[in-house]
Amino acid sequence: MRLSLWALALALAPACGGSSFDGLYRVQTYTMNQTSCAGPGDAINRGYAKFEIRNRDYFGVKIYPVYPCDDAGVCQEDNDSTWSLVVVERDLDKVSIEYAESEGNSCVLRSEDKVISAGAEGEVVLQSRRLQVVLEPYDATTCTTDNAKAKRDSMSCAGLMQLVGVRESEAR
Repeated sequence: MRLSLWALALALAPACGGSSFDGLYRVQTYTMNQTSCAGPGDAINRGYAKFEIRNRDYFGVKIYPVYPCDDAGVCQEDNDSTWSLVVVERDLDKVSIEYAESEGNSCVLRSEDKVISAGAEGEVVLQSRRLQVVLEPYDATTCTTDNAKAKRDSMSCAGLMQLVGVRESEAR
């Protein structure tokens, strides 16, 4: 499964709630550790220097889409995939999404932990932790989302993506 910024913040939950994360940010670091959650990993470049988080109302639910922006701060508002990159307002410090996938003769049960938090002064930290356990051989009766939820606590961390931004301005 290819992780990208688009998948990073799907259903992120702000630790502080509210719209305190709204604003335009300069990318400080963007890293991917493809083997563990022990540290930030290698720097990656997605071709943009900034991103913007904006509070929106979507059928009565507060969401915080994260839009990639160029050096001048022009953000891609019309990009359909932007809406897959969403921060959802909840009273939680993270949201976990569990699912199961067949890969060859194996079943991979996965959980994605999505977290947004305040870093140093003016920073926002977006993280996506990928947890997984591999079941062999593949069995359709155990390769289910329910089984992924049940085995979540026994999963090992298989990757960490982290985006750190420094606030340049408040929301527009």
